[in-house]
This record gives sequence, structure tokens and C-alpha cells, in this order.
Amino acid sequence: MPDKLPPWVYALLSGMNASTVGIIALAAVQLAEKAIQDRITRVLVIFGACAGICYDALWYFPLLLTLGGAMTVVWDVWLQQKIGKLRAGYAARRRRARNEDGDAEEVIATQSIPVDVRRPEATQRRTHAGSSTDRIVSTQEDAGPSRAGERSSTRGVTDNAANPVADTNAHNISITIGVSLIIAFVVSFIIIMVIRGTVSSRALSFDLFSNMYLAGTIIFGGGPVVIPLLRAYVVEPGWVTPRDFLLGLAIIQAFPGPNFNFSVYLGALALASTSIPTVFGALLSYLAIFFPGIVLAVGVQSIWQVMRTKSWVLSLLRGINAAAVGLVFTAVYRLWEIGYLTPESSAGTSLAEEPWWVVVAAVTYAETAWFGVPPALAIIIGALLGMGWFGAVQQPKNVFAIANCAMIAVLDPTFLAQASPSTITILCATFLLTHVHTVQLHQKPKHAHNPEVSDKTSLNTLLPSPPRNQKRIYIAAQHWNSARLLRSHWNAALSAVVQELGVENVFVSIYESGSYDDTKDALRELDATLDALQVQRGILLSDISHADEIARQPTDHGWITTAKGETHLRRIPFLASIRNKVFEPLERLAAEGQHFDMILFLNDVVFSSGDVLRLLDTNGGEYAAACSMDFSKPPYFYDTFALRDSSGNEAVMQTWPYFRSYASRYAAERFLPVPVASCWNGMVAMPIEPFLGDSPLRFRGIADSLAVSHLEASECCLVHADNPFSASKGVFLNLDVKVGYNGSSYDAVHSPDAIISPIQIFTAVWQSRILRWGSTPFIKRWVIHQRQRRWFEQTQEVEHGDFCLVDETQVLFERGWKHI
Repeated sequence: MPDKLPPWVYALLSGMNASTVGIIALAAVQLAEKAIQDRITRVLVIFGACAGICYDALWYFPLLLTLGGAMTVVWDVWLQQKIGKLRAGYAARRRRARNEDGDAEEVIATQSIPVDVRRPEATQRRTHAGSSTDRIVSTQEDAGPSRAGERSSTRGVTDNAANPVADTNAHNISITIGVSLIIAFVVSFIIIMVIRGTVSSRALSFDLFSNMYLAGTIIFGGGPVVIPLLRAYVVEPGWVTPRDFLLGLAIIQAFPGPNFNFSVYLGALALASTSIPTVFGALLSYLAIFFPGIVLAVGVQSIWQVMRTKSWVLSLLRGINAAAVGLVFTAVYRLWEIGYLTPESSAGTSLAEEPWWVVVAAVTYAETAWFGVPPALAIIIGALLGMGWFGAVQQPKNVFAIANCAMIAVLDPTFLAQASPSTITILCATFLLTHVHTVQLHQKPKHAHNPEVSDKTSLNTLLPSPPRNQKRIYIAAQHWNSARLLRSHWNAALSAVVQELGVENVFVSIYESGSYDDTKDALRELDATLDALQVQRGILLSDISHADEIARQPTDHGWITTAKGETHLRRIPFLASIRNKVFEPLERLAAEGQHFDMILFLNDVVFSSGDVLRLLDTNGGEYAAACSMDFSKPPYFYDTFALRDSSGNEAVMQTWPYFRSYASRYAAERFLPVPVASCWNGMVAMPIEPFLGDSPLRFRGIADSLAVSHLEASECCLVHADNPFSASKGVFLNLDVKVGYNGSSYDAVHSPDAIISPIQIFTAVWQSRILRWGSTPFIKRWVIHQRQRRWFEQTQEVEHGDFCLVDETQVLFERGWKHI
């Protein structure tokens, strides 16, 4: 199978995966309805699901099943009776207290009633009364369906215990053979596990057999449970790619038979790269995963008539089954997190990243549960919905005419004759308003949507020419491991920019922070070029690497200690200190009397001198900050960490029109300067004043005492929160200025293909509506606010950049950073 599949194949597979999630979710619900017999099994289903979601390890599933069985045994044999006695004693004490309070009244009432008078119904009840035990059972049976349901399993155990033990010799399988099979299985299991643990150099075929053997042994409670386990056993060792695993999973769901059949596909694929025939791998996996269950089933059958009379055995199995059903919900979650396939992420990402897959999963669940659609047909429908999404979103020009024809077909005479006037009015109004809105957005601005652009025309040529620079610009940049970009684009672009702005009008300040590649040499080459142009500059190269920073002793700020007692260097305070290095020449120049009007921050992106001039002219030059839009994988923008809309919300989507708030979205739809709370998307221009004076503006991170609450905020967002000019002059995002983190991304966002067509506008606007109407930032913000409130109560400190906070902890390691 090729490494890269056509994009439509990924869409088809994503649709099938979303349908698979819906079907397995339905199976989980149906299994839960059967497994839940009382309160303890209800608790175990929830426990199994939550525990399986929170942690994943090879030994973890059998441990959860064992705990589930042990909990029901303890509950049925001991704990339930103890709680019953405590409750009965408490009720008796309450009755005695009430009787003592009303004793006098009861005596008087009793004396006034003739002793020899008895009602007929009372006599009848007395006649039919039994022993005290019978009366207790009768009272329990009259307690209602809920109470009876909770005791059903206990009564079942009692009834079974009363039955005589059947003659086991009447069965086809004798006890001797059954016990021998069980012993043989246990011995084989121990041998396989010992070899796995002691022999370091093993054949791939043995590892495949042992992994499938282990999966077939520990799985209890249905096929869906085996899916995440199989993924761990074949994908993590590298035998099968994540993409091929999901491909096989989607296909196997469309065929009848248990999920264990999936092992045949995985076994063949695991040995595909070896000289061993793939048929052998398929057969090996098939035998390994089915053998433990068959042997145990046959062996236990011989002694089951004896085992079933033991109440603790039935309790054990009831608990194991309930915990196993909880693990089916875990399988739903695991597949949900890897079901969305794209050419860029063939390993799979969360289905929640694209709302359409959520719709497909919900539709599959509903059509299977409520309308009786067979699972195989539901999978095929999911595949078709995936293809429809690809046509509408990825290839909209091919579907635009079809969509309009479908709308016209709906409004044909037959439909009009059958539909009510209100239905027709709503459909026509929706059709009219959405299309009018699309036409309005397509008409402005013309340089963003002009359909007459030739294939060789760059979008930059359609933009109005920016004015020539009349200001002094302080250019600041920081580089780490960016040698390739420096030599391919950045050095030449900066040289062009300083010549465009005027050599006499610029100062270049660059800080290199301990790169592992030859970034230092690339910057030395740039220094020679700027020297030839006689550009004022300060280029500082540091030999302090990440490893050196991490190895030094923790200081007062910038370090965090986790709940496990591990100390880590926080990423954001470290980046803030690096970014602040570029201001050291500015302080010296200001002391010497040199004046600058603007500061231009340049990330390690591809840009042009025209991009810089347009950025400086954002909103007519009136702003506290102006940012470009950055792209790594167009059309998705890159820096979501620092970007906040005018209401302080994160972007609702990574494609146009991006924002949740009305003010930001309205401007983005019309390609006007977009008002935002913060941004830092590749290039940023700001007035120089806040960075000078007695209390100069600088980059920073949040307090360590707040970060320990699992909160973090971008230093590039906090700088806008701290900037005194942000409220009065505003922060703007200029969508006409697009930069890329590599040459192909930059070319893509400036090519004619980047022009937004009418159908793309139509689908993007509706996607934005669905995301905004179907989600809310309230829960996320509430969690952050609660942690911030507790921090304030403990420290009496205030964080003004609360809109920058996210539920994350980011720390450095030698070659980069990670979440913890």
C-alpha cells in the first residue's frame, strides 16, 4: 500500500471510522443495559469506563476485570449484609425513640378498644401469615420494582444454591478432560509469558502469536474491548502503521462476524515485510486469539454445574462482566481520538476536530438504534457521508451546482403541493438569506476573491500598493535551529526589507539561543551581508543550550514542581527571557539618544518586503499592535496559542472566518483589519513607546504559583494584556498579510488557488455557525476561572492576562518542549 493515499480515500475512511464509533457506542449502551442488575454493577460499569479512559497499559485491563469481580464478591458476601444490619439497627433505634415519645397516647388508645373485636381482613391476614422469614421476603417483594431489581441477583444465587447438583458424568466433557485442558492452558500461558520476559531476541512470528494469545486471554465482555488492545499490540511495536490499522478496522466493521476476525488482517499485515508468507501470519493470529477462549470455555464447561452452585462464583462473574462492559465505553473513546484521517495525519486525530464526523457518528447511532439499519449498511452510509464531505469542503467547485440543483428539486411542484406554507416560507427564507450573505462576502474585497485572476498571478499583485516607509524601525528576531530557513528565505528577505525601509531607518537585533544545527553559521553569513549594506545591527550568538538551561539549579522564577516531586523548567518563562534579549541594544541606543518609531518582531517565517510594508500600514498605521496571519499547513493557520478574538476567546476554527466574537468575525469575513485581544502570528508591528521608559514593557510568563494549578499562558499574549496602548489603540490582525513557516506554505497562500470561491464562502460560513451554535467556551473558561480564584485566595495576586490562560503545563526538554 502506498505511503500517500488520495485525499478522498482519507475522507472515506474517516466516515467509516465515525460510523464505527457510533456502532460501538450503541453496543456499549446495549451491553450496559444487560450487565446492570443492581447498584454495584452500575458502579462497576462507570468505574470500568472511567478507569480505562484515564490510563492505558498492557496489564491494566485484566487488573480492572479482577477488581470488578472482587468488588461484587465482597459486596454480596459481606459488605451488603453489614450495611443492611447497620441500616436495620438505625431504623430500630428511630422506632424506639418515636415509641417512647408517644407511649402515653398509645396506652390510652389501646384501652378504649374492646379486646375481643377483630376485623375480618385482619383475621384473614393472620390465617395466611407465615414465619418471620416469610414475612420479611414478602415485604421485600412489595418494596417496588427498583428495590426488587437490586435484589434479583441475590435471590438468583439463593435459588441456584437450592437446586440439586447435576450429574456431571452426563455431559460429553468429563471433569478429567476439562481440568486437564485448563491446566494445559495455564502452563502454556506461563511458558509464553516467561519467554516474553526473559528472551531478548525473539522471532517476529512468536511475538505476534504471544501478543494475540495474550489479547485472547484477558479479553472478557465482547469484541469491542479487544480493539484498543490490538492497537497497542501491533501498532506500538511498529508492525502495522496507525493508518493501516484504522483502514482494516473500518473495513472489518462492514462485514459480519466478531471483531476477533480483525486479528487475521493484522497478522497478515504484521508479517508482510518479512520472508514469511502473510497467510501464515493470518492463520497464526487467528489461532492465537481464539485458542484461549475456546480452551477455557470447553474446560470450564465440565465443572460449570458444580461452580454455578457457588454464590461467590456467580458474584465474581457478574462483577467481571460489568467492568468489561465499562471497557467497551473505553473502546469508544479510544477510537474517537484516532478516527479522523488526513494526508497530513495518517496516524489519526480526534473526530471532534471536524464537526462533520461528530454528525456522522450520531447519525449512525440513531439509524442503527431507532430505525434498525444493519451495521454493515450503516458503515457504508458513513463512507458515503465522508465522500460527500470531501466533495463539499475539499472539492467544492464540483458540488456547487449539485447543491443548488438539490435545493431547486426540493422546491418542485410535488413538494410545494404537499408542504405547509410555513415550511415553504422557512426554506425559501433560509435559501435567500444564505445566498445573499455569500454574494455580499464574495463582492468585497475584490482582491481576495477576484475570479479573473490568471493562473500565474500572485495574490500580492492584486493588493493595493503599500505606502513607502517614513519611520525608523527597530527589527527584532530570535532564532533556534532555523539554519535551513535562514539560508533558503529569511536572510534574503531581511536584506530586501532593510533596503526597502531604508538602511538609515533600521536597526536589526537578533538573538540566537543555543541551536543544535548550524544556525550560528547562517547568522554569520547574514551578518556579513548586513555589514556590506552598512546596516546597524546587533547579532548575539549564545552557546547555552536547552540541556544547559535544564541542568542548572532552579531559580526563583520559571520552574515548576509536579505532584510527583519532579522539577521542570517551564517553557514560557524561558521563551520570555530569550525574547527579552533583543531589547538590550534598544536600551543602549535609547541612552545614546537614538530614536525609533516602531518595533517589528519577525518569527522564523517566510515573508517579503511587501508583507512588511502592508503590516506597518495596518488600519492606517493606528494600532497598539498589528499581526500577520501565519500558515504551516494551509488553509489552517498556525499560532492558536496566542490568538484571541475581540472577546478574549480562542479561534472557533483554524480556517476562514476563524472567530467566535461578532466584531472579529465581521471584519474577517470582509478582510478588514480584525480587532482582536491578542495575536502573534509570524510578524508583529508595535509602537516603540511602551518598550522604553522607567517601566518598560517586556515579555513574561504567569507566576509559578499559578502555573502549578496546570495553567499556562503565551508570553506573546500576555505582552498585549500588559501593553497600556492595547485598550486605546487596539490590536489588529491583518488577513491580507500572510506568512508561512516554509516556502511551500507561503507559495500556497499566495497562489490563485487560495482565492475563496462562492461555495467555499458558503460552506465556511455555515461551518462557523454550526461550531459557534454547537459549542461554548464557558466550561473551559469556568475551569480556568476556578483555579485562578483559588490562587487569588491563597496569594492575593492578580493575573490581568486571564484571557490568555489555557489548561496546560509546558516544560522544556533537551530538544524542544512537551506537555505534562
